Amino acid sequence: MQNEKARRRHLRTFAFFLWLLSPLIKWIFNLEVEDCRDIEGPYLVLANHNLNLDPLLVGVAMHHQMYYVASEHIFRAGIASRLLERYFAPIPRTKGSVESGAAMAILRHLRKGHNVCIFAEGNRSFNGLTREIHPSTAKLVRSAGSRIVTLRLEGGYFTSPRWSAKPRRGKMKIVRVGVYEPQDIRKMRLEEIDAMLHRDLFEDAYARQAENPIRYKGSRLAEYLESTLFACPVCGRIGTLTSRGSEFVCECGMHAVYTETGMLQHAPYDTITEWDAWQREALEKQMQNAGPSEPICADPQTVLSHFGAKHQEMERFEGNLTLYADRMEIAEHVFPFAHLTGLSVYGRNHLVFSVAGEHWEISGSKRFSALKYEYAYEWSKNQAKTETTSEK
Repeated sequence: MQNEKARRRHLRTFAFFLWLLSPLIKWIFNLEVEDCRDIEGPYLVLANHNLNLDPLLVGVAMHHQMYYVASEHIFRAGIASRLLERYFAPIPRTKGSVESGAAMAILRHLRKGHNVCIFAEGNRSFNGLTREIHPSTAKLVRSAGSRIVTLRLEGGYFTSPRWSAKPRRGKMKIVRVGVYEPQDIRKMRLEEIDAMLHRDLFEDAYARQAENPIRYKGSRLAEYLESTLFACPVCGRIGTLTSRGSEFVCECGMHAVYTETGMLQHAPYDTITEWDAWQREALEKQMQNAGPSEPICADPQTVLSHFGAKHQEMERFEGNLTLYADRMEIAEHVFPFAHLTGLSVYGRNHLVFSVAGEHWEISGSKRFSALKYEYAYEWSKNQAKTETTSEK
């Protein structure tokens, strides 16, 4: 009885907000939608991810109530989280995978005839390219036993850059890419499903701009870009870049301007995608050559938080965060990369990770770049895999 009552509440809430917000959302984002209301449920929707408000946009396109898979950190917002749980009942997932608990919750909803939406990357794009989709997603799709719908959101990266505090007004589009029947999915191998997801959801924001340039107008266009672009291609240093207004400068004299089309004028690279590819490779080379006691970079005034099973903050520490080739150190805590699971970034600059089943978070100033620590962790993890393979 309680479940039926909650279900009715979720349906009423969705219908109310769809009626109230749909016209406003279309206007704010200059949103063009390929209507999907003719698709019958239950279905599992998979979409790429660029805006915090992507669930609202997908809801406008699908027009039917859905249960959304959401990152674990949204359950830490006090009364706002409790309201979300009561009226929308999001499915919690730790960033970096479709863990077993989240997968089982998704399958239970689908078997009850409910619709579910998951943003397959599990994270928003920093550089304009769709991020990797975890291999476990293909297993989930094959186990769903429901209709599968793939949507591609275009224009989101420039409308609300992950590194920016301010959205811009340009144009967005939701494309209905594929509708797959359960019997067709059952015939596909996991590799085929994975390839289908990568094909359907892939978005290259700068390639789309090159085909059809659109202006995304706003104020302080470059503000906080250093939270994504952390290394200067001219001098090679980390942490020397600063943004103000539409300008992006380095202590060495490099001076770039971020334009309404998302391009970088007077910079060593024209796009954030290209700059990010360079800085990631440069960081990996630096880590490869660094000795065990040689710090690669450091960020002052960061905060380390330890969270319990019910998303409550248990402990809090403050100090400098230092990156080494094999670990992070902060406030007398040492976190070897080999001991971490699922390190990822949420929001603009919050690091989340787990150690032996315990959840931790590191946050800094608005200009803090958490991304470089994610890149360092991924490089360290790949190095460990390579060494293990070569030993066999």
